[in-house]
Amino acid sequence: MRYTISGKNINITPGLKDAVESKLGKLERYFSPDTEVQVTLSVEKGRQKIEVTIPVKGSIIRAEQDSNDMYVSVDLVEEIIERQIKKYKTKIVDKKQSALAFSEAFLQEEAEQEEKHGNYVTEVEGGYRRIVAAPKPQGIIEIDSIKALSDQGQVVIACGGGGIPVLAQGVELHGASAVIEKDYASGRMAELLNADVFMVLTSVENVCVGYNTEQESPLEHITVAEAQKYIDEGQFEPNTMLPKIEAGVSFLEKGNGRKVIITSIDKALEGYLEKTGTIIE
Repeated sequence: MRYTISGKNINITPGLKDAVESKLGKLERYFSPDTEVQVTLSVEKGRQKIEVTIPVKGSIIRAEQDSNDMYVSVDLVEEIIERQIKKYKTKIVDKKQSALAFSEAFLQEEAEQEEKHGNYVTEVEGGYRRIVAAPKPQGIIEIDSIKALSDQGQVVIACGGGGIPVLAQGVELHGASAVIEKDYASGRMAELLNADVFMVLTSVENVCVGYNTEQESPLEHITVAEAQKYIDEGQFEPNTMLPKIEAGVSFLEKGNGRKVIITSIDKALEGYLEKTGTIIE
């Protein structure tokens, strides 16, 4: 690691500089050799303080400590930083720009720990990614509150990002190692509220078949059977449009007289008035 050590109201002696680099050097196994470490030593009102900042791409690791003795402060701050780093043990870095700040050995060690806990880890460019389940939501814990507010004419914001997945264990709820697709969560909420219309706002005005090909064709009015046919043909991108269509089909199959509208957010009003967008019924 590369150290930048500055002082305020204190003389940075060679011995003090060596003590800082020696103590913080214990953290080198966690970081790549070119990681920058910024250290500020200061004395104020008799307290001897050290501040350490380690910028990593996408985040910052920072700690400070003070005492009556600078060497004691240095010892304490190293312990604090190591505790912060260890918080990453259940958070495998899954983005290259973040992973680059940490040493390959550290990332490998964390991946092995995840596998020991029964999690599936795969190697990606720059680090590792923990693979988790993506189940379809079976219910929404706060649905009664959402319904009560909705019945009173309130605008309710719910299921943001798909919500937090939990499992019932006895009389308690426990967090689940999973992610919930927001379209499935929204569709399930519409089902439980017995809504008449499930409207999905996205980045395109119409759902298309043959997307990004010479045969691309926008869909205007289609039936549930037609939507299912296009699903079976693999017409929709798995991580973008497919969840929206599947959520819409599920919503329609669980009630009569319902309607699904999919359009772009800037065409929301026209879509609601059925002047544009893809309508499934």
